[in-house]
Amino acid sequence: MKSNELADIAGVDVSTIRRTAKKLFPDRTIRGKQSEFSEVESVQIMATVKKKNFVERNSALPERKNALVDTQLVSVIVAETVKQLLPYIQYTAPLPAIPPINYRSELNAIIRAYASKNSLLPGLTWEKFFQRAYYRLHIDINKRAKNAGIDRLEWAEENGYIEQLYQLAKEEF
Repeated sequence: MKSNELADIAGVDVSTIRRTAKKLFPDRTIRGKQSEFSEVESVQIMATVKKKNFVERNSALPERKNALVDTQLVSVIVAETVKQLLPYIQYTAPLPAIPPINYRSELNAIIRAYASKNSLLPGLTWEKFFQRAYYRLHIDINKRAKNAGIDRLEWAEENGYIEQLYQLAKEEF
């Protein structure tokens, strides 16, 4: 949790939370950077913050006036603090890794979208694209693919030009 969230929950100023956090976790608080505290750290900070009636006292426990800490009282305070903090604690699962770009399928999608948007035939759009590639990259992909006896995009993939064609399509269309 962030210090401003803890301050909202505790009903104290953010500076109080920051000061308490700096005392408890000096290595976690860096000036000018926002600190995120784990659930355990947040509970420790909230238990240390001195706010009147922040956590309600269990009436079944006897009132203590000495400096000795009652373990039951501490467990009640921690339990109540955790109950109050639970709605603010976000559990996030790690995001799955993004697969690498398949330049051929992306290039096909760009050309199809451009042809559909401008009411052009896809074949003519491909011819226009390979003509632009000839002028920009100085490579006649049509002739080279024909000489190799393979598809134009297959030739581009085999010879390492597919990424450049993808970048060109993004720029042109």
